[in-house]
Amino acid sequence: MLELASEISIWMTVSAIFGFAVGWTARGRKRQSGSGAKRRMR
Repeated sequence: MLELASEISIWMTVSAIFGFAVGWTARGRKRQSGSGAKRRMR
């Protein structure tokens, strides 16, 4: 149970960092296409 919890927390951290980085780069690439980026994220 502890192993699974640690794995989940690691995945959450990685996905959060990755999502933030991808969203930030995508935002910088096409700033005016904000709604499109939001739709893809959902």
